[in-house]
Amino acid sequence: MIDRTAPQKQQITAGKFSNVDLRVARVLAAPRAEGTRYPSRVLRIDVGHLGERTSVGQYALIPEDELVGLHQAVTDDLTSLGPEALLGSFAILCSAVIYAFNIIVMRRQAQHAGPIEIAFFQNLVIGFVLMMWAAVSGVPQLPAGHWGELVLAAGLAIGSLMLLGWGYARAGAAYLSTTEYTSFLWAMLLGWLRFGEHVSLFTLLGASLIVAGCLAAARTRKVDHPALEATA
Repeated sequence: MIDRTAPQKQQITAGKFSNVDLRVARVLAAPRAEGTRYPSRVLRIDVGHLGERTSVGQYALIPEDELVGLHQAVTDDLTSLGPEALLGSFAILCSAVIYAFNIIVMRRQAQHAGPIEIAFFQNLVIGFVLMMWAAVSGVPQLPAGHWGELVLAAGLAIGSLMLLGWGYARAGAAYLSTTEYTSFLWAMLLGWLRFGEHVSLFTLLGASLIVAGCLAAARTRKVDHPALEATA
């Protein structure tokens, strides 16, 4: 019989379930848990770029060597991100301020140099900085089987930089910088097409409002200047 007096678990709707951040993790270790009501194991799992997490489950009847190496579907609690999320938000804020200053520099640079010259010297400086860093921390392991994607990404980055130089030579930063916010919409579209990422209605509406506000602010108004008459 069902105990009606027992506290019911919180129900989740289909709309909320589509926003759950599901990940595939790999089990690294599964020692027995101490002090639990039922025989359980503490799973140490690798969640990719999110790092390592721990999860407690009733896997005591399964030997540890059979659990290690298996993959497990996990969810990331987006409601309690902790201090790491605060640091990440602060890093994004600092990046936005630095990029805003970079836009002004791009405008001034585009007025004195062509797109090819801008792309060449910027990549030259970046390559020099990365070589200096590699001399200190060591050369990273070369990726295997991804050279096609790397060459494509590099070509797209160079082409994007040349187009930015060409564009900022023909209009002011206050006008052109607002059009870059359309990247929100392009990122959502490509994420949905290429990686199957779910885009909620609130995300789509929020990005659309940002783009619409930037385009409205970028509109130029014709100012009628009074005509000056020459006097004798």
